[in-house]
Amino acid sequence: MAEPAIRHAMTHAEFLAFEAVSEHRHAFHDGEIFSMAGGTRLHGSVATRFATALNNRLDARGCGCLANGPDVRLSPREGDSMYPDVSVSCPPVALPAWDPEAIANPIAVVEVLSPTTADWDRGGKFVFYQLFPSLRHYLSAHADAWCVQHRERMDDGSWRLTDHGPDDVIPLSALGIDLSVAEVYAPLLPSGGPTREARPIERPRFARA
Repeated sequence: MAEPAIRHAMTHAEFLAFEAVSEHRHAFHDGEIFSMAGGTRLHGSVATRFATALNNRLDARGCGCLANGPDVRLSPREGDSMYPDVSVSCPPVALPAWDPEAIANPIAVVEVLSPTTADWDRGGKFVFYQLFPSLRHYLSAHADAWCVQHRERMDDGSWRLTDHGPDDVIPLSALGIDLSVAEVYAPLLPSGGPTREARPIERPRFARA
């Protein structure tokens, strides 16, 4: 999501009308729309595995919560809209009046990192998602390594950050489930997914002269 804004001072209703006929998904903030960057094959595979693993755990618990894919919009307030790689909603689902196709009360969000968007996914997007009072878990998952960062909102409103590797289990207390890192990544090995020993590759933050 690094491309220039298409236009300025667009209303939320105008954004929805534009999005309805667009071939691509866009984020919306402060009257501007932004093209969502396309992902790699592994990016999509990791996101799909997260949604599948989460739904398996949630279905077994029978809580009615659902892990949604990247076509489901989230909107915390009029004027802001985003499509995460994976989001988890639980009943009762809040559908905002300004966008009944969006969800206004996600419990968890997963964003899959890539070398070129890792800083944005962990920084700017996290700032956006904090606008949801309902959000309790924010997961940043690497596409090229069995590495997941977990930010959990505590009762006092602060966020606790933990890093998880191949042998770890991620506790998602607000959902009443645990999710192992291996459950997500191991099924990707036959199709060229990262090995347990792989390390994430990130673009340098600053280029030296």
